[in-house]
Amino acid sequence: MVAVSAGHPRRNRTSPGGGPHRSSAVVAVALTVVLGLTSTACSFVQADAVGGGPIAGAGSAEAVPSGALEVAPALRGFWEQHSEELGAPAAAAVTRAGVVSQEFAGGTGYADPDGHVGYVTGGIRAAYQALGDAPEVGVPLDLQTCGEGARECVQHLSGGLLVWSKRDGARVVPADRTVRLAGAPNFRDVAGEGAGLAVADGANLRRGVVYRADALAELTGADILALTALGVTAVYDLRTPRVADQYPDPVIPGAENRLMNLFGRATSPFHPVTTLAEVAQRGRDTNRLFVTDRVMRRQLRELLEAVANSEGAVLIHCTEGKDRTGWASAMLQYIAGAGDDEVLAEYLKSNAYRKKTIATHAAEVRRNRGAAAAAVYTSARRVDASYLNAGLAEARARYGSITGYLTRGVGLSDETLASLRAKLRS
Repeated sequence: MVAVSAGHPRRNRTSPGGGPHRSSAVVAVALTVVLGLTSTACSFVQADAVGGGPIAGAGSAEAVPSGALEVAPALRGFWEQHSEELGAPAAAAVTRAGVVSQEFAGGTGYADPDGHVGYVTGGIRAAYQALGDAPEVGVPLDLQTCGEGARECVQHLSGGLLVWSKRDGARVVPADRTVRLAGAPNFRDVAGEGAGLAVADGANLRRGVVYRADALAELTGADILALTALGVTAVYDLRTPRVADQYPDPVIPGAENRLMNLFGRATSPFHPVTTLAEVAQRGRDTNRLFVTDRVMRRQLRELLEAVANSEGAVLIHCTEGKDRTGWASAMLQYIAGAGDDEVLAEYLKSNAYRKKTIATHAAEVRRNRGAAAAAVYTSARRVDASYLNAGLAEARARYGSITGYLTRGVGLSDETLASLRAKLRS
């Protein structure tokens, strides 16, 4: 999706075939506000600062003969470019908190004092207006992108991202947070939330550069549209070939999918665990192997070089998004200058993001195999500080520092490290 500014309107890129495009204007970036609204009960009444009375929103406005209405000056240029989609004016323009809005037969146009101009239509139109309308959630920055049959749509707002589906209703994602994906609960930004993870020199990690996730096989149509709205151009799959073949990633339009296989083996190098002690030992051993295993170090180098050379946002993922993805994410955070406390806090967030999913499956294990098996299952799908710390201690013992591990152990060049720092820091 491409931002629309006053005087520079763009064509509507709504893709009935599921081929959305990207916006460079806003990257919605960790928890969404799920409002659960549907398009069947969405109308509003807005104060008319121009005419002195209220006007009805999309759910109740009656069309007014176009000859009796003028297009607002702030919207005229945009309307002339999109008159075929918008149609004739259906109500007089109103202004609230500096935002001009006007109902048309095919949508509602908005213009804010900063020169952003856009419109909403279809299911998003009613949902957007029911959310409070501009300026509470911002004005549209571009034209909505929809999947096949327009059952799911996304649209950037100046205040974040609006995700709508006919089945689930509307979600508004504030601009300082990352959209939650229904089909990948551990999806989040490697840079964290808000202004991004702070680093020692006062800078922050840059959001919208690297995303991380668990398996993508269950992504919904709305999830896929959200990823395209975030500008994801590459997906790096850290799973083994056997698992990737069994649970393939869906196609993300415009994104390359590359199997990186961080283990560097056809199957996992670990045996199933049956006790809580074995779970803890495997967690620590996994992170140590990222340091001691030559093949894993080589695979990590290929991944980090791919991130350094990428254009656009990238998404790295494995099966649960906590071990392989957790280690790779930690290394990116260290490269950018984050400290131990910040890196560990982000690592442990997998437990919170996956809590509901783990509990659901653990309940099934409990019914079928008993409480002890459920406890082992739950523990095996969580992370512990001791797991990451075991790998970090191994790296520092062998190479003196994390930077030493990345250069002498993993084999990253100074140029690659510099490129990653520039890319990852705001």
